[in-house]
Amino acid sequence: MSALMIAIAGGLLLSPVALAKKDKGAEVAQGVAPGVIEPTGIAAFDEVFAELAGIHEALDRAELQLAAADKHIAAAAGLPEGSPTAEALRQLAAEAGGGVEVIMSGSTPTLRATEVVPEDTAAAIEAINRAVLDVAGAAAEVSELPERCAALLDRIGTFRAQLSPALLQEAGIEATDLPQVSRRVRDNARLAADTPARIAAVAEELAVFMDAIKDFGAEVSGE
Repeated sequence: MSALMIAIAGGLLLSPVALAKKDKGAEVAQGVAPGVIEPTGIAAFDEVFAELAGIHEALDRAELQLAAADKHIAAAAGLPEGSPTAEALRQLAAEAGGGVEVIMSGSTPTLRATEVVPEDTAAAIEAINRAVLDVAGAAAEVSELPERCAALLDRIGTFRAQLSPALLQEAGIEATDLPQVSRRVRDNARLAADTPARIAAVAEELAVFMDAIKDFGAEVSGE
């Protein structure tokens, strides 16, 4: 999970990289937590930063889906919460005794019993398949994020050069607040620059989970 904190502002649940709801100009409180996208007060900029926050919200959802899947699979194997999913799958495969096969639907694996299995094994198969569907949905959403992020980075890269007293005046911000607005744009841009790495990391976590399901029973069958 991301170490960034979830913030609540203006009655809205925001992602770890959240668009903090603040007043314009000098009324904005200083000391905003690291990892929070700060509003600049310039609508055109903040619309783009809100889209960036949306990307991180999608990553948050993916991480929550993955954590829930790990939890359910560990429970199905009778292991404590937090147990490695690979360990839980090995235990379930051993209990199934080779009576379960992996069926691929596109890139999504599904487990299916090839013979009569105990009720607890059947329940475990059902729990795993539900978890896989949830993670597959998250993976599909995450796969769309690199392109979205690249488009935002191109736009964000032009923001600092656009800053001027005239632009602030148009936005209803005092010209004396230019240094603070510039800092916010800079900090938000730095956070944006880190976003592709987070996308890649979450995508890798999802892929590792799917690969573990695809390999279900491989050790038992000797493949």
